[in-house]
Amino acid sequence: MNHKNFFPFSEKIIMNDGLEYSVQDIFDTFTEQMQEKRKERIESVMADKTCDITLVLERLYDTGNINAVVRSAENFGILPLNIIESKKTKLSKRTTQGAHKWVHMKNWQEPEPCIQELKDKGYRIATTHLSSDALRIEEVDFSIPTAIVLGNELEGVSDYMLEQSDINIIIPTVGFTESFNISVAAAIICYQIFQDRTKRLGKMGNLTESEITRLRAEFYARAVKNGPKILKNKYDT
Repeated sequence: MNHKNFFPFSEKIIMNDGLEYSVQDIFDTFTEQMQEKRKERIESVMADKTCDITLVLERLYDTGNINAVVRSAENFGILPLNIIESKKTKLSKRTTQGAHKWVHMKNWQEPEPCIQELKDKGYRIATTHLSSDALRIEEVDFSIPTAIVLGNELEGVSDYMLEQSDINIIIPTVGFTESFNISVAAAIICYQIFQDRTKRLGKMGNLTESEITRLRAEFYARAVKNGPKILKNKYDT
């Protein structure tokens, strides 16, 4: 299995205005502008990033829940996220506290191409669904590259996802309701992944040096206020 298949960023850094720059362009522009504490923080965060784990959000309709899941994933070192969009999305004022800037989000209209791409890359597909064959989350080995599918707030994961899944996982409960809000469930899952990978591998993150260099450029570009404007003034005028 090729670890590099999981890294989601392209060779070029694409800014919010759609303009593209090389890694060297970013370092030449922003390295001297950034404070050392900021650089040290970026290095520390990158050390615990992984692309071996990804979350798939299947047609969540509350953007507040989506934002909360993104924030949990970012805080526990998960870099790529896949969002299968819902036509019934309900707007929310809840925010991610800037977490969107520090993850790679890919949006999909339909689940089939998303799952096919993840399988082609080598991810194991895990659904979150209460069933007789489900594994308790603490029984799952998350050192294995895994895509965890979280279903929407009303129906849960779809029949298609259950058919495509390699394993089914549950969070044990002792209450009458037998389930958690999707954002709470995602936080628990992300924490368990962090704990399991730290126990098995010594740490959450496992990016290669070349991936860290590329990610460093991405984070530098996102960390500097008015970054797109600064780059455009320097390279496109």
